[in-house]
Order: sequence, then structure tokens, then C-alpha cells
Amino acid sequence: MAVPQIIRTCEQCGIVFAPSTAQSIAQRKRQRFCSANCRKQWRREHPPATRRIRRTCEWCGIEFAPKTGSVYARQNQRFCSYLCSNGRTRETYRTFVPDADRFWEKAEHGTIPAYRPDLAPCWQWTAFINNDGYGIFGVYQAGPIGAHRWAYRYLIGEVPPGLELDHLCRNRACVNPLHLEPVTKRENVLRGMSSFAQKARQTHCKRGHPFDEANTRRVKNGLRACRACALASQRQRTRGAGSPNTFPP
Repeated sequence: MAVPQIIRTCEQCGIVFAPSTAQSIAQRKRQRFCSANCRKQWRREHPPATRRIRRTCEWCGIEFAPKTGSVYARQNQRFCSYLCSNGRTRETYRTFVPDADRFWEKAEHGTIPAYRPDLAPCWQWTAFINNDGYGIFGVYQAGPIGAHRWAYRYLIGEVPPGLELDHLCRNRACVNPLHLEPVTKRENVLRGMSSFAQKARQTHCKRGHPFDEANTRRVKNGLRACRACALASQRQRTRGAGSPNTFPP
């Protein structure tokens, strides 16, 4: 079968030549130079900086040099960046929306808290809520912050140093600053409903002995222990008998 003859023109010396038939048809169609000397001479006269592909962005009009992709991909690249390639959404993406406008879109009026009916209705946070039940708000160039903390700072002022905000309504997703009170961490924990807070509020042990100065001792974990109950338990162990009803009144 006869091999078709392909004629090319050297880009360096201008001589018309026929590429070697030892190459494939695709290689012969792409051959640019008649010899290795012409190829080396052309590269010396055309440094890499002048061979770099230059394109003009179809969105912003800036001239740029594509850095990645094949020669075909770089020659046909239409945009200089990802934002320009999404030109329909670029203006919306770069439009700055104030924090206050975004914040109030995510808050709505709720109901009067059952824990404190004397308070005004809660302002319920409708956006992201973390695992602890607190609303989270993303502040521009500052990152995420508690939604109730942002509302307090925006409408009332900074939280005093060393204090934290306590929800008087017991609704952690509430952002009403009138339902927030700056207190110490200890006071905030004692007002809570955790087991530690419930034990801290106890005035008597489970057998009715008062937690006064004479009858109370502190254990290593910081909890309180009843001296009367401990003494009764020690007496039972010493005697080797007794019942739970023999504790002192």
C-alpha cells in the first residue's frame, strides 16, 4: 500500500520538504522544521518568554498567560480565573452585605419563655445551631461567633472582661439581648441544669443532713461530702452489721 506523501514548509529557513515516511501521518503533519539545525536555530531566536501563549479574558478583558493544561487547552482558554469563568455570579459573589443585614434575616420573634413569663418574647435564631444549642453567626473578616454574643455587642456593648452571658430565658438559641446577663463563669454554671449545678445548689444531703460548715468536707474532685453519713458508714463497717436505716437523723 502506497504511503501518502505530505509536504511541509520549514518555519526557520522556508524550504519545502517532505517529512520522513518512518514517522506516522500525524507526526509528519505536525513537523515544523526540515532538520534539527533549523529547530535549534529557531529556539535560539525565539526565547521561551516570546513563545508563551497569551490570551485575553472574555469577562474582565485582562491579558493573561495560561499556566496549566495542554497547548490546545491553553490556546483556547477563555477566562483568566475561576471568578471570571462564572461571570454571571461574580458580581453577586463580590457584593458586600453588612453583618447586621445578614444577622436580622436569620432571627425571628418567638414566644414568651415558660421559665420566665415576666420576660419579653425570645428572638429565635433560625440559622446554624451547634451541638450545645447555641446559634452561630459568621462575622465578616472575623469568623464564627455566638449569635447571642454578637447581638449583645451590637445592641448593648462589649461583655465585661472575665464575664460571660447567661440566658435568663433558658433558651440557648435566643438572641434577645434583654434575655442576656453578664455573670461569672461560676454563677453561670450554678444557674444551669447540669448534674454538677444541681448538686452545688443542694443544701442537704440525700439523708437530710445539712451542708453547713461543721458537717461538710471537700473531696478531691471538688464535691461536698456529708460528715454524718461518712461517720455512720464507718461505724457500720467497724461493727460488721447494721442496716441503712441506722444512720443518724
